[in-house]
Amino acid sequence: MCGSRAHADAEAPKAEWPELEGKTAAEAKAAVEKEAPGLRIQVIEPDMMATTDYRCDRIRIWVNMAQQVLQPPRVG
Repeated sequence: MCGSRAHADAEAPKAEWPELEGKTAAEAKAAVEKEAPGLRIQVIEPDMMATTDYRCDRIRIWVNMAQQVLQPPRVG
């Protein structure tokens, strides 16, 4: 888990965007940039290699050949 919560009742930052599944890569990237500025966004296309490490400052957007989001983008 990334970071710590100062107060037990504090709302945790958003870590997943299920509403973006099926959208285009550009639409998803713009939405994530708006809601989570400062995080690195990577669009992962078919046949691209990606590391398996978990990073709190990164969001990956997995897309198909038509640039449609395949699964909900999430922090990691």
